[in-house]
Amino acid sequence: MVFVCEPSLILNFIRQFQLAALAVTVASCASLQPEQRATTQFGSFSYSSAGNGSPTVVFESGLGDGREAWQPLFADVGKFTSVFAYDRGGYGDSRATVEDRSAREIVEELRALLKAAHVEPPYVLVGHSIGGLYANLFARTHPDEIAGVVLVDARPPDFSERCKAAGALVCAPPKWLMPFVGGGSMGEYKWAPKGMAQVRDAAPFPPVPLVVVTGTHRPFEGEAFNNLWLETQAELSRLSPYGRHVICDHCGHYVHQDDPALVVEAIRDVVERSRAASR
Repeated sequence: MVFVCEPSLILNFIRQFQLAALAVTVASCASLQPEQRATTQFGSFSYSSAGNGSPTVVFESGLGDGREAWQPLFADVGKFTSVFAYDRGGYGDSRATVEDRSAREIVEELRALLKAAHVEPPYVLVGHSIGGLYANLFARTHPDEIAGVVLVDARPPDFSERCKAAGALVCAPPKWLMPFVGGGSMGEYKWAPKGMAQVRDAAPFPPVPLVVVTGTHRPFEGEAFNNLWLETQAELSRLSPYGRHVICDHCGHYVHQDDPALVVEAIRDVVERSRAASR
């Protein structure tokens, strides 16, 4: 199996351990508050919501991350529209009732949670890494519910195969590392190839406002990986005729934590363009 959940492997796992250590010492400061809960046919899920206005920005975290990963920009986005962040099954206090952790299952779990939380469409989906894969599928399968999309260093559905073909040094993390990442990462790692196939087989991406934000500060992956990552990120930005590509040279994989203001502006751009289109 050729799969890498988080492209910046070394830096990502360092970041994961740093976040875990921080959560132990300052847990009350690290999580989004207030926490709310809702139960659906897919399980019980924790989430946070704030702000006012439409469209609602819905955050989808990367592998190993819960909703707290969006804390650096959650309040700022909530100043100009409604915001919603949640924990997928296996993260935080969320528990899913099925083993299937494919992209399609996660999309339907999120839709059911939004309905239970009385969060009405349209949505601006903001997905990081593998969360971008889920946002990609959501937009393709339910385009009538989508006002726009922001992909933050998101995972292209065909990257694994192309990475191997390009002879990159590292295309997949070892499976044994997944338990150290925590949360629902093991299940999502297992089901990721199916999720990528689901995106490739889905309907075309809808013609909605789209911003792809890419971090290029990756000193460890090697030239072949980095060149291909930048190339495929540019391809993601062309999924929509209203897409654009924003590159952050000083950001790593966690662009929303390395430069929160940059991602906030990308979200604001999509929100404002979607509002203009609806008028």
